[in-house]
Amino acid sequence: MFTATYALKYWLISAALDSVPSTVLQIPDVAQQMFGRTSKPGESKLILDILDSAAAFQRTASDTRLGLPRTAPPSLMKAAIGGSMKVLKERAQKKEHDLNGGIKIKVSLWKLPEKAKNGVRGKMQTISAIRAAKMFDPKAAIRQAMDDLVAEVSDAYAKDVPTARRLNRQNIEVYSDTKVDFAILAASKLRDGTVNELLQYFISEEIGTKVSLANRHIELRLVFCHEKVHVEELPDDDEGEPPSFPLSPLRPASKRKASVSSAAPSAGPRRPLFSAFRQPSPLFSRSPPLKSSVFTRYHVNDRVNGGVAFTKAVTAETMEIASDWLEGEGFARSNEPDAKVAMYKTGYIGSGLSKRAIYARFEGREYAFMQMKDGYTEGEVEEYLKKEYELLRMGAVIKDSFDQHATNNDVHFPPFYFNFKHSILGELEEDVDGMFRYSHFLATCLLPCGPIDTPIRKFTGNVNLGEARDELSKVIHAFAHFSLVYTRGFLLLCDLQGILDQDNVMCLIDPQCHTRALKPEIYWDLGEKEVLAFKKEHALACKKNRFCERLYLRTLVVESASAPQPVAQEPAPAKPPLRHGFEQ
Repeated sequence: MFTATYALKYWLISAALDSVPSTVLQIPDVAQQMFGRTSKPGESKLILDILDSAAAFQRTASDTRLGLPRTAPPSLMKAAIGGSMKVLKERAQKKEHDLNGGIKIKVSLWKLPEKAKNGVRGKMQTISAIRAAKMFDPKAAIRQAMDDLVAEVSDAYAKDVPTARRLNRQNIEVYSDTKVDFAILAASKLRDGTVNELLQYFISEEIGTKVSLANRHIELRLVFCHEKVHVEELPDDDEGEPPSFPLSPLRPASKRKASVSSAAPSAGPRRPLFSAFRQPSPLFSRSPPLKSSVFTRYHVNDRVNGGVAFTKAVTAETMEIASDWLEGEGFARSNEPDAKVAMYKTGYIGSGLSKRAIYARFEGREYAFMQMKDGYTEGEVEEYLKKEYELLRMGAVIKDSFDQHATNNDVHFPPFYFNFKHSILGELEEDVDGMFRYSHFLATCLLPCGPIDTPIRKFTGNVNLGEARDELSKVIHAFAHFSLVYTRGFLLLCDLQGILDQDNVMCLIDPQCHTRALKPEIYWDLGEKEVLAFKKEHALACKKNRFCERLYLRTLVVESASAPQPVAQEPAPAKPPLRHGFEQ
């Protein structure tokens, strides 16, 4: 009789073998042996193997339902183990951070498109492929946390768009992101304080969903304007070759046609302009321990017969200078993995060939307080720093004349300037704590110098000009040429280098020069031979540099501002002549 037990055995065997061919069942005694597990002499090995397989399948058939472990093929286990371990590790880290009160910050990258011809900018666009998220200790500095996230996003965007400028604090803004709306965050929230303080601000202002805030998650947008990151070269607006010589000995005549009619005066804007701008409170990029130091500054005045004269002020002033700079210098020299991160938390900024820079504050501004490295006498330090200050001032003066000459000839170029405004040349009074080796110092306004900020960029060297591949390099090469023209062949500004400031404008620092003086006064001045070498190297490039051409630098004639002026016999030119106040 075909009982239920035999039916179950048959089902198990069929499941193990998927199906049993009818031809097998027609073989004498096969069906009986399949459904009756009796070992007889001469029993078929095939039948025994089938029954053993069925029995094994029967033992594991209910594993999932009974909660018993299910075995998997070794190949599948090997393929999945890597991903599984990664997931387990991330879960363990998340659990550990959650237990310790960790805070997760997520950032996404967005772009404000280029303005249309009517001046209207389109809606903010997400760059969905680029995101970053990281768990932070609640006590971690928010500035460092943002540096880490911006650096990760910046690396990813640079990989996707190699021609774009690197994203940094100068060309991005940070918005809160609630998935429903967004709002720009005050810079102070991202520079001062800790990650936990930012979270508490989000909670108090109800920025974000209740779930995300309860989970200690902060979501932000990093937003950049298209034109700040994707900078196109200025169009070449030359209108043919300039004349081989100026039409005027003072200034080349303009090639633009005179207007035959004057436009009617504008009626003014149709709507009043309202501004929500509020003057921000001072924000500081670093918070090292500071020590008040009393100093007296030097004033510089032009001499009648050329050169400058330094006079010492009567009133003393006070500057706050980082007291932990030696510790930061030690981190800078270390090869430890986290040494660089630790350095940025101190007041040590960096060092060059002859000077070191230390963080300082004066009258609410941040400064780079610079002194010579060890190995000089106090007299040498005073002499060198006075020469550097004088040259920095001269660079700013020549740049003003360069700008005026460009305006007179309707030439436009990417902006740049020298870091001279608010600079201080001074002498410290008694250094009780022995923080500094010398008393003389030079301090200039601090430029962005964090781990994600753009590094110093060289435009010209001390003994070589180099190649100009973009608009900014071309105009700075033209400026170097202009310095030689402006000083009537006596002085050439060189070693022109700079850093992008907070507004993404190039700020030139620490220039050097070569002169045609019979006896150069400073170590970097290599004399007339380098002036002639520059002329030779720049000669070919000058003809191809549209700024040199549009400014007529190959043929420009310059007169002294102190020279007597003849009485005009005919109408004066439409634009003022190029004059200078430089005297050898």
